[in-house]
Amino acid sequence: MWLFKTGLFIENAIKKLSWLMNKVGAYVLLLLMILTAVDVTGRFFFSKPFRGTFELTELALVLIVLFALGHALLEGRHISIDTVVNRLSAGSRAKVETFVYFVSAIVFALVVWEMCRHANNLKVAGAVTGVLSLPIYVFVLLGALGALVFMLLFLLYFLKSLKGVCGK
Repeated sequence: MWLFKTGLFIENAIKKLSWLMNKVGAYVLLLLMILTAVDVTGRFFFSKPFRGTFELTELALVLIVLFALGHALLEGRHISIDTVVNRLSAGSRAKVETFVYFVSAIVFALVVWEMCRHANNLKVAGAVTGVLSLPIYVFVLLGALGALVFMLLFLLYFLKSLKGVCGK
């Protein structure tokens, strides 16, 4: 019983974190639109573009994309090509789905690991952006957080689909 409650608590926490990160990504997108408008206006009317717009755009896109991945998975908004899978029996489809969730969780665990290693290398090297001198490792770590939530959701879906395949 306590294992079920713990699992339910963890599932809800991951889903809430995914929702929150999606909201943060949406606000970053809003700020990016405002920044772009200010940059274009300043460049066109005053010949004074906003300093560092290109860098901020690059860094913001990392957050926007990686923070939205988990929520898109929860909402079923990722592209899937199921031409072959639709021809399988329900049991075979469940097994394929379980396998895909497992492989996806492993792949994103590796992505998170490598992003953390890369962030550490960037921190040690003192890597900063060219114009605004922002530390790059911070954005890589934030991206790793988005990938971690995505990986945890794949793991959660794997465990749920495994339960369905095993019939327990």
